[in-house]
Amino acid sequence: MDHNEISKKIKSGEYTLSKFDGKSQCWKLFSKILDTDGSEIFGLVCCSKCMSCIVYKKRDPAGKVTDFGTKNLLGHMKHCNPAATGNTSGTVKSYFQSCVKVDKRTADSIKVAESKLVSGCHLSFNIVDNANLKSFAQTMIEVGAKYGNIAADSVLYGRKTIREKTLQMVVDVQAKIVSCMHKAAKDGAISMVTDMWSDNVVQNSYLEVTFFWVSQDGDVWSLKRGMYACKYFPDQKTAENIAKALDEVLTQAGLNPETVAVTTDKGSNVVAATANKIRIDCSCHRLHTGIELAWISSKTAFSSLEELDANLRKLVQYVKKTTGIQSQLAITLKQGGATRPWRALVNMMKSIIANIDDDNSVLANALRKRRVAQ
Repeated sequence: MDHNEISKKIKSGEYTLSKFDGKSQCWKLFSKILDTDGSEIFGLVCCSKCMSCIVYKKRDPAGKVTDFGTKNLLGHMKHCNPAATGNTSGTVKSYFQSCVKVDKRTADSIKVAESKLVSGCHLSFNIVDNANLKSFAQTMIEVGAKYGNIAADSVLYGRKTIREKTLQMVVDVQAKIVSCMHKAAKDGAISMVTDMWSDNVVQNSYLEVTFFWVSQDGDVWSLKRGMYACKYFPDQKTAENIAKALDEVLTQAGLNPETVAVTTDKGSNVVAATANKIRIDCSCHRLHTGIELAWISSKTAFSSLEELDANLRKLVQYVKKTTGIQSQLAITLKQGGATRPWRALVNMMKSIIANIDDDNSVLANALRKRRVAQ
């Protein structure tokens, strides 16, 4: 694939960009290029200003890698911006002219707008650091630079249009995954992972399917992956319904449902649904089961552990029910859950330990007051 085609895929959103961690300042002006499955395009970076693809290292047919360092990058910077001259730091400063410090009044208006976004949409403050929000803001800045100070309503689209566009993007990504898997499918070098989950709001169920395949680039072999489907699952989670949904996804992807190996957890319905397939137990779920059973056995053998477990849960419940404690803690106390009991227990213990480093901690004082009250 030539550089122009890669640049088009970047601009269309099919390929994404990721920050490049390099020691030289000029690396900050270039981004890594990620394929649809999240893997890095070897040897290429993308210019943040003109979106051109620049070679910074290459691999010959024998597999030998030549690293050009920053030579090609600095050369491109001078070509992209003739005004950029002098040493590296000067080149970076003159090249990356879009990195400006706004005046105090403008900075304050930006802060107010971000605050209104968070409070008006009932979002977490973390949203202002979200890479997707920053990408959207950058797009709007570029639109403003091209068309001037225009009304947002004149360029923003409604929910129906965005929904249709999102669904079309899903179809495009699925087609890209199918194209990438084409050779692997012929060689039988494809497997999939599937799982079911429910959202936390209305408890809708979904069936997720992620494909894994082996890709060959010359003499280099690599494992690729791509989430192909997240299918709404309103039916009962019976083995028959799950098997039917999986076969529909595989058929849609142009694959033979009988020959693609599948990795799943040990849920009885999923195991039964994949009984006619090459099924492999998920190692993470196996590990979880082993740890959980070991903890249950330990609590049975040692009453002190059973007592510790019960008291920790009582402590968290007390803090959560008592007004004013949780908000003062350095780290909020985490409560155990049923989905991953042992992991929830570890997180709960970590959150408690983080708050009892000394006798003057908020948590320690709260517990002393409770003992006095009793």
